[in-house]
Amino acid sequence: MFFFLTLLLSPPITLANHDFAFDIHEVPKASKWQPGPKVLVIGGIHGDEPGGYLAADYALEGVVGKGEIHVIPRMNKRAIILNRRGVYADMNRLFEHDISPRIPEQRTVRELISIIPQYDYILSLHDGGGFYHPEYIDNVRNPRRYGQSIIIDTDIYHETRHGTVCLQCIAEEIIQTLNGQILHEDHQFRVNNHNTASPQTIHAEQRTSLTFFTLTQLGVPAFCMEASKLLPDINQKVFYHINAIEGFAAAVGIEYHRPWNTYADIGIFLAHTDHLHSVTIAINGAARTMPPSGRIHVRPGDSIAVQEINASSPIGWYPDIYGTGFYDDSLRSFSVAEETKIVIRRNNEDRGIIEVRLADEPTEFFEALVDGEIHLLRQGQVVHVHERFKILRGFTDRGEETMVNVAGYVPPGLEGKIPDDRGYALHPEELDWRYSVDRRGLQYRVHSFADRTFRSTGEIYFTVDDMYGK
Repeated sequence: MFFFLTLLLSPPITLANHDFAFDIHEVPKASKWQPGPKVLVIGGIHGDEPGGYLAADYALEGVVGKGEIHVIPRMNKRAIILNRRGVYADMNRLFEHDISPRIPEQRTVRELISIIPQYDYILSLHDGGGFYHPEYIDNVRNPRRYGQSIIIDTDIYHETRHGTVCLQCIAEEIIQTLNGQILHEDHQFRVNNHNTASPQTIHAEQRTSLTFFTLTQLGVPAFCMEASKLLPDINQKVFYHINAIEGFAAAVGIEYHRPWNTYADIGIFLAHTDHLHSVTIAINGAARTMPPSGRIHVRPGDSIAVQEINASSPIGWYPDIYGTGFYDDSLRSFSVAEETKIVIRRNNEDRGIIEVRLADEPTEFFEALVDGEIHLLRQGQVVHVHERFKILRGFTDRGEETMVNVAGYVPPGLEGKIPDDRGYALHPEELDWRYSVDRRGLQYRVHSFADRTFRSTGEIYFTVDDMYGK
């Protein structure tokens, strides 16, 4: 079971463009915690490298017995949403001494640079191309490839905050932890020393990278972990990344107890953190919770805001209100002028769509008897039913009565008749799960309609206990 006991640490400065802001989380400390080194683990500086940012999520499930581990799971949020390496530029080529923030990524980099001096070590997580090999074997395995390597910028550096540090020694210790659990020869990790400052380096572009800047300008030793993009699945990438985090922590003197240890556990974790339950939307300040796929009715000029996404993991979910010009509209208030939609994304995948419709017609209400209690429900609301429910009436704020239909229910003997389900006491077992909103028999829609065209003028939703084990 996964508990997500992470502490969210606020960014030092809130960026005006929320798409390029980042959150810092802390791995929970054990009850008998001891002080020690403080490290920062960074995932998602490149948006098309999911192994790194998903491993950062997984790392937060561990516990620290000595030292501190802070994590930025998604450094480059908009690039992740778009599934691109970068948006306006490659963020990992923007680390320069004097940053003139002409593009949003430069502002993000500047904020990251401002907090790095508080840490003792930095680890950046990436998914790299091919398989690094010190000698040229073929196009996939050669010195210019990055995958399955720990990248350092030099073997020994003398001017760090710790004095002289052997980066080669730390990288080799990490690799010893990694390779002890790897049987496939191509998957073995190697130290990839870029010798970035050398005139003979083949990686001169790394002189504006996070690790080189952090080491040479801030005196903080930094390392880059690269899992190959050619690995067969995301679980394997996350598995290698989490092993690297564990080895890195041990090498720098941090006692880190990783979460569950097996490859299968990672698959369970990734599946578990992907569940979206409901969304809380405020209309003119009044909040209502509704399913992640549905519709709301508003009038021109009404203000809408996504207040909360109720999911199995609090990290990596982004509401996008079409028309704002942004991709992460968390807590952003938006005045509706025309019909639009709210897309709920998990990283770069759409997981829910809420239609926002303009309505000249009045607001719908439903009076329902739910498990023996009377509820007055406004359109778009969600209510949970354990035993029985009965829709007593549907009506508008103008006092007009409306007919009501429960999707998935047909009153006995009334097949083919007008689908008005007011007054019927229903048990969830009487509903056809194939008509449920989630197609699992856990959530159903109730429509109201005012005439025989059966055009929906409003809806509410109700959830039921899992009777089918779906």
